[in-house]
Amino acid sequence: MNTYNEFVLFIIFLSFGVILGIAFGIINMISILCNRNKYLQIALDIIDCLAFTALYIALVNVFNWGQIRLYLVLGYLIGIIAERKTVGKLFAKYYYKLYNWVKTRIKLMSDSKFGKFIKR
Repeated sequence: MNTYNEFVLFIIFLSFGVILGIAFGIINMISILCNRNKYLQIALDIIDCLAFTALYIALVNVFNWGQIRLYLVLGYLIGIIAERKTVGKLFAKYYYKLYNWVKTRIKLMSDSKFGKFIKR
């Protein structure tokens, strides 16, 4: 394998790392919407780790014919960390705003005639 192919593979795994960082942020938002339930957060973290590992193994098999290389692991991890430190921090500011918005909408719906009808 020449150096160009290794660089392309590194960029591919870096990109998938960024995508998984975004997915991790969305899953964290589910935990925030559930009032940071400890057991839910542990379950979601375990599911995240299993899914990220399975995706890494699948990517290695698809793009690198099953050959696990250190630079692929580093690209994957750097992508996740870079997303969490840059774009992830921007979205973190809006998690609580979204949480409050959803909570007020649910309260408004439960206080409405439709909500009272459903509670019966």
